[in-house]
Amino acid sequence: MLTTIHTGLSGLRSFQRGLANIGHNIANLNSPGYKKTTLGYAELMSRRDTGVSGGVRIAAVESHFGQGELRATANPLDVAVEGDGFLVSRLRGESHYFRTGELDVDRDGRLIRRADRSQVQGLDAHGRLVDLSLAGLRVRAGRPTGLLRFSGNLSTDASSHRIDVPVHDHAGARRELTLHFRRDGAMPPGQWRLDISEGATGQATGGGDLRFDAAGSPLAGSGELSIALTAASGGVSRVRLDFGRPGTLSGVTHLSGGSTSTLKLEQQDGYPPGSLTRMTVDARGRVQAHYTNGQTADGGQLALAWFERPAQQLLRAGAGAWLSAGAPPARIGAPAGDVFGRIAGGMLEMSNVELATEFSELIVSQRGYQAASQLVAAANEMLQQALEMRGASVSGVQDYRLYAGSELRLLERSLETPLQAWGDAWAGMPGEFALAARAVGRGERESPAVFHPFTGQGHAGALHAPDDPAGVWLAWQCFGCAVAALPAGNRLVDATLGAALQALCRGLDVTPDRLAIADGQDRSGAVLLTIDRAGHSLDVLLPAACVASHLPARQPASDVLPPLLLSQARLANPVVLEVTARSASFSVEELMTASAGDILRLDHRVDDPFDIRLAGGGVVGQGLLGRKHDRLAVKFLPLRQEAR
Repeated sequence: MLTTIHTGLSGLRSFQRGLANIGHNIANLNSPGYKKTTLGYAELMSRRDTGVSGGVRIAAVESHFGQGELRATANPLDVAVEGDGFLVSRLRGESHYFRTGELDVDRDGRLIRRADRSQVQGLDAHGRLVDLSLAGLRVRAGRPTGLLRFSGNLSTDASSHRIDVPVHDHAGARRELTLHFRRDGAMPPGQWRLDISEGATGQATGGGDLRFDAAGSPLAGSGELSIALTAASGGVSRVRLDFGRPGTLSGVTHLSGGSTSTLKLEQQDGYPPGSLTRMTVDARGRVQAHYTNGQTADGGQLALAWFERPAQQLLRAGAGAWLSAGAPPARIGAPAGDVFGRIAGGMLEMSNVELATEFSELIVSQRGYQAASQLVAAANEMLQQALEMRGASVSGVQDYRLYAGSELRLLERSLETPLQAWGDAWAGMPGEFALAARAVGRGERESPAVFHPFTGQGHAGALHAPDDPAGVWLAWQCFGCAVAALPAGNRLVDATLGAALQALCRGLDVTPDRLAIADGQDRSGAVLLTIDRAGHSLDVLLPAACVASHLPARQPASDVLPPLLLSQARLANPVVLEVTARSASFSVEELMTASAGDILRLDHRVDDPFDIRLAGGGVVGQGLLGRKHDRLAVKFLPLRQEAR
């Protein structure tokens, strides 16, 4: 039956861990990158030679790396992996691997994970892991305009055309140029005059002639012009004006188009200085910096790691990160859509926990826990029935409970606080409580000055009797005088004494359901508690049930022997005691309350000796449990005497 209890307990522990694991999965339902775990159970063998099973144990905790749902966010630096790869970061010299991350840029320009502040890793030109840093990309310098490319048509039927074009000088400042195309009757067919001036000041900055052939394309040598642009700081930049390739119609043309020309600026390659506005990550893991001037810059490429068996090669590090468990090492590469997968920028991978599955597992674990608890309860009930069968052989004989000195001190300390609270509420005179507890022997004669709480004898009138111990003590505590000095029949006095008595019993935890001791009943396990306060003492007889509520339960040893009636035991010396554990030790003072005819509870292994000591601690001999003439016996062995 004990084996059955241990088997049931192993099931309780295993199902409890299973419930805790399910709770952990459900709690991380919305944790980005979380991977669910499941427990693996294995059989416990109590006897390998017989194949007898001894319960269940947790054999493994396995993580599942299936793809979670990708969810869009408002942060362009949030990244997730579509595939089997892991992003890589570095923290305190260790490589961390993670599936999803809320990335950020710290004050030093380093790309980091917001969850643990680890440094995100990228790949250099040789495919090696490096720290990704955006420190040099916070500002983008301006670029002076070097090329102006035009398209459209200068109509053969028009005589004038004017456009304004923006340019950037050597200092990056934006300026407006006015291009005025004109022709008159004195010019040969297909020729136009171009005058270039500053739009704000009208100052001429250059010009030239444009000539077209009969097909409408620029003639060789006239498709390009160049001007010098001087900045306010004195720097000079050259600007080339491209009107198309000679012999083609790819640029500016000279065809009939009515009185309106459509020549316009197609492209200019200059831009002003810009500040960083946002960062994005594309599908190949390229980090892009975007600036206020519309330009972009490359911030490096994220690295991905791939593990052949991630469930065996990775260990959880917290915050959605993992550590490598050792060989084989991770394979490092770039996001390319193969085993590594692709990067999803502006998205996070949510957990792969399926709520319906977890609830199903929860029901199974709950039912398993209930079944295991029923198994323990059934085995315990069977064991209790067996113990009751053992006790039937000594029916009519009361057990004797011997209290060790440490237990009596524990009882005193346990009652100090409630009694002090009672004194604060009811006592009319100051004073501290002093408690002393001792075990009561079965054959001990009782003094009439002992108070029996809840004996069934009312105290309404007896509290005024000069020989009632409770009334005498309460009168001094509550009113500071002898009970005879109190007015008899006074309702206020009677009510005060009665209420104080009830409160005292509650403080001692002595209630009617504690099996109160009446006159003539057996006092096995009772304790006499002496309460002293302000020079007045009260002896209270506490029932065994009350005492047991203040003491920890004793744990019986295995191979428990049946009770032994001392009148039938063969003792070398008349020593009576209760043994409750191996290497038990009792003092002679603690043995004085026992008497012949009491039951000796042998919760001890046969042939295990125990010490018997004086009150001061000196060992006077040993007790030995054994058998003699086919009967259980206790033998007292003085010092230096061997057992026979």
